Amino acid sequence: SDASFYCQRKLSLAIAKELRSIEAFDHQAKMQETLTTAFRLCNEMLHDSWPSENKSACSGTAVLIQGRSLWSANVGDCKAVLCRLGKAEVLSQDHTTEVQSERQRVKSMGGKVIRQKGKVDGERRVEGDLFVTRCFGYKTSG
Repeated sequence: SDASFYCQRKLSLAIAKELRSIEAFDHQAKMQETLTTAFRLCNEMLHDSWPSENKSACSGTAVLIQGRSLWSANVGDCKAVLCRLGKAEVLSQDHTTEVQSERQRVKSMGGKVIRQKGKVDGERRVEGDLFVTRCFGYKTSG
């Protein structure tokens, strides 16, 4: 999609920009906040770069490793998984309508989670359209 192509090129730049803004002495404590800010920045740049009627969207995941420290961030249904001693450890949380806390988050922000349009037993979708509750790119018409 347009969004995934854009984010493939720009997310790492947004992360690098935000990393440069943290002081060396406290970067460990602020790394998760920095990743969150970088994801938001990438999404804002994406929205600013194309017409409002473009509803392209994508999920994304980033993992940063420094020495023995590791941080991950994601939006949507991408997974970050670490293999440690032969066992898989999931590092990310799905942001989909299957997760009750995500459905509640959408509703608390004034959104609706409804069954897929035209299907009585269809999957739940944000505004009847999106399966993911967080993503890069997609904008509602409201």
